[in-house]
Amino acid sequence: GVLSVADMLPAGSRPDRALPTGDVDLAAPGAGVVSGGPRGKGHYLGGGVAVATAHAAGAAAAVRAAHPDASGEEAARRLTTTAYPADIPQLDAYAAVTTVRAGSGVPAAGPAPAAEPVAVRDTSGTDRATGRAVLFVLLGSAGVFSLLWAGFALSRARARGWRPAGAGTAGKH
Repeated sequence: GVLSVADMLPAGSRPDRALPTGDVDLAAPGAGVVSGGPRGKGHYLGGGVAVATAHAAGAAAAVRAAHPDASGEEAARRLTTTAYPADIPQLDAYAAVTTVRAGSGVPAAGPAPAAEPVAVRDTSGTDRATGRAVLFVLLGSAGVFSLLWAGFALSRARARGWRPAGAGTAGKH
């Protein structure tokens, strides 16, 4: 299927100075479209019929990927019949891919079926044991640190002859 595509503004109207649309099948975003660019800071602001056509082509590719058995005519029909209603139908790529049309024989692309439930073992006992082990390690580390500090303080006090720190130095110059 072949589609003629026109560009549209974000509000849904045609841009000023746009070519007249006689027998246009579909309108797609074609003004102020931000994309990756080849140079500069990486942003490219584009517009026009070429950008709108690229949107429609991407949507058609998504329809063909979701429905590989659909013909080109069926893909074009999906794009036009699922478009937002307007003077020129406006592209709705999501609806084109996911809508199930009555009598089409084409299933909707949807999420994959959920996986079978998985049994998860109860780890609350292990979690409690881990918590206790962490507590014992912290308390043990604090105890060892306290003993080391006390040993250092006692060795310094013994070296001073058990006098308070700074005692006996007040009158010396």
